[in-house]
Amino acid sequence: MGNLEEIGRRSALVLSEHPLAVGSRVHIACRSHVLKGATTSCKFHRALGYFLEIELAPASRWSRRWFSPQHLLLRREFELVLSA
Repeated sequence: MGNLEEIGRRSALVLSEHPLAVGSRVHIACRSHVLKGATTSCKFHRALGYFLEIELAPASRWSRRWFSPQHLLLRREFELVLSA
């Protein structure tokens, strides 16, 4: 079990209470779709838990058209513009 923190076409970031070994196969259930992938890293945060980086399998690419988390922020909505 985990909380989906970030998702992109080819990867996802999940926060979990439990660690997973790098290379572990995972399934992410998103409503009627299931994404398959493997962990590429597992980083511990003392206050939050384990951040699992997941590379999605080529046949499991995410698309905003079939699933968008309620808290989805598009990159262009939060990019900073720097000026001299």
